[in-house]
Amino acid sequence: MVYASSAAVHGPADPDSSDPIGDEVRLSPLTHYGAFKVCNELNAKVYWLDRGLTSVGLRPWTVYGVGRDFGISSEPTKAIKAVAAGRSYAISYGGLQDLQYVADVASTFLLALTAPFEGAESYNVRGSVVPMETFVSTLRDVTGTDRVTFGDRQLPIAPDLDDSRLEAQFGPLPRTTLSDGIAATYRRFTELQAIGKLDLSDLEA
Repeated sequence: MVYASSAAVHGPADPDSSDPIGDEVRLSPLTHYGAFKVCNELNAKVYWLDRGLTSVGLRPWTVYGVGRDFGISSEPTKAIKAVAAGRSYAISYGGLQDLQYVADVASTFLLALTAPFEGAESYNVRGSVVPMETFVSTLRDVTGTDRVTFGDRQLPIAPDLDDSRLEAQFGPLPRTTLSDGIAATYRRFTELQAIGKLDLSDLEA
């Protein structure tokens, strides 16, 4: 079984360390969401010990791309959609982000599902770790428009995670550049907008 855990199992980054956080550190979430994800990971380990059920938990961070329309970390995707629809958008937070293209994350789930593996482990997933300013400037470069702003609040989850164990176990992993991922997402949103099938209801919330 391969299931979605979350980077939210980690608390904020250590201000005294600049190293990426490994996936075997002590987990210390500061959100109920993260606490429930820790519980899921522990339950998976118990199922392995009691029933021999093999499982892999993957911990994505900010997944972006078509279809990513729920939760606070969906705001970068909503920003791309808003630009495709000719609208402005204000991302409510800022700071350092780990932006992961949805197709890469989906492919990683499939790799974990089909590769030989036995046990119960959880792994960090890593994409492009950049300041929100870089995401917004890359979106501007790709689209030629300047309609997106962002805040200065860092979300309380460490943004710089080490995925070397995941790479060693299931790699090579797909790694789409931020520019290419934004461009593919924007292109699909504009195609849907052109035929009147771009759902904008999530922008109204």
